[in-house]
Amino acid sequence: MFKRIRHITGIYLGRNSIMAMSLTKGRGGNWTVDSEAPQIEESSAPVPEQVRTYLSRLKPDKSRRITFAVPRNRVFYRKIEFPQLTSEEALSAVRMGIDLHAHLKQDDIYFDACELPPQDSGSPPDTEHHTRILLAYTERSFLEPVIKAVRETGHYRSMGCISPVSCGIDGLLRLGGGKIFPCSVLSRQDDEIVISLHGKKGWEGSHSVSLFSDAGITHRLAEMARLYPEPFHTLIKSPVFRIGEFQLPDMPQEPADPCATLPSLKSVCDNSGINMGVCAAGIGLKSYPEIAFQDRPRKKPFRIRINAFQLIAIAAITGMLLASAIGAVHMIRLSAKVDQVENRLAQLEKRLKPLMAIQAKIDDIEGRKQELSDFVNELPNVLDVLRELTLLTPKDTWIRNFSLSNGKFRISAQGRSATACVASLRKSHLFSQVKLVSSVTKTKDDMERFSLEIIPKRHTQGKGAGR
Repeated sequence: MFKRIRHITGIYLGRNSIMAMSLTKGRGGNWTVDSEAPQIEESSAPVPEQVRTYLSRLKPDKSRRITFAVPRNRVFYRKIEFPQLTSEEALSAVRMGIDLHAHLKQDDIYFDACELPPQDSGSPPDTEHHTRILLAYTERSFLEPVIKAVRETGHYRSMGCISPVSCGIDGLLRLGGGKIFPCSVLSRQDDEIVISLHGKKGWEGSHSVSLFSDAGITHRLAEMARLYPEPFHTLIKSPVFRIGEFQLPDMPQEPADPCATLPSLKSVCDNSGINMGVCAAGIGLKSYPEIAFQDRPRKKPFRIRINAFQLIAIAAITGMLLASAIGAVHMIRLSAKVDQVENRLAQLEKRLKPLMAIQAKIDDIEGRKQELSDFVNELPNVLDVLRELTLLTPKDTWIRNFSLSNGKFRISAQGRSATACVASLRKSHLFSQVKLVSSVTKTKDDMERFSLEIIPKRHTQGKGAGR
């Protein structure tokens, strides 16, 4: 059964203290600040202990979702580009080769990755497709004590995503309306000023600037904006919104307060505007946050979207069902005769079962014969495949092992670049699919070891008979 969420409690994991805010969903579907939720008490205890103390005062509830926001200085980001790979293949390559992309070991981090939208640079489009992946990871030693506190206080079943706080800011902005995108937001997170970028479809990353920067925040943002095309080039130099209290003396245009600009957010703003606790709760407003730190890859939620045409079709079907109810009386009269026929059919089925079992065996044998015939006639010649591999494999790559099983070729190779090898082999007219089936590992001489699976194209009937 689907769990209906009516309360969201967001907890911001600051450097020395936490901030928390609870939202509740009213009958009209609007989210408001829960005034009955416990307040944070000042404490000098470690952050996990502060989480434990706060959650012990919060009653476990199946309709509550608890989300955690991680500040920018606790998260490591890396943007990776993959030429000629689909988004699924690129995400899989990042997850399988996480040790190649992160400076920490996989056992020491929680990580996640998401696809970034194509970046429009204003220049003529490149003929080669590049998939842009954003990898984010944080130290496991930072999150595990917090997760342990959640489990020990009885709230583990209510635990939601652990995401960067910028994902929660994006969730709040989506609640405010879609006409404001793309936009940028300045927020204070501990001793850093963080600018987060929010595109039309979702959060697209964030950058940090020291609060005590000698060059000034405006100068640092202008330097950062040089790396981005429009519209983010302008949005970084002149941020649209701000969250938190900090001074911007050299900013030519003061960023707006979302609570004052977006009427839909007034119900979730307290007297001090939007704090980091509200931003942490904003993570729970997103059905699928771009980044969520956990051990296993997430599955996207199943969504049912109904448009106007579908509503009309449902109404028409409902009308037909109501009209067909008139014939229910006639069906009741016929039900007795149907039962008699079904009893007779059941008796015949008992007699036919031995014959049906024999026929099933015959069909199975025929199917196996056909599979053997298809295998011989439809696959390309193995010598042609070997010749194609010889021609298309990069010069800095050599094949260590080659095998054929179930109509698929599997090779183990070693070379300078696994992705370059995949891209080259995909040019062959003999192969319908070339993909990585193992993690990419590094050797002592900086070479990459990897395994590929190649699915050959099957011949048509005319071509297969002539081989």
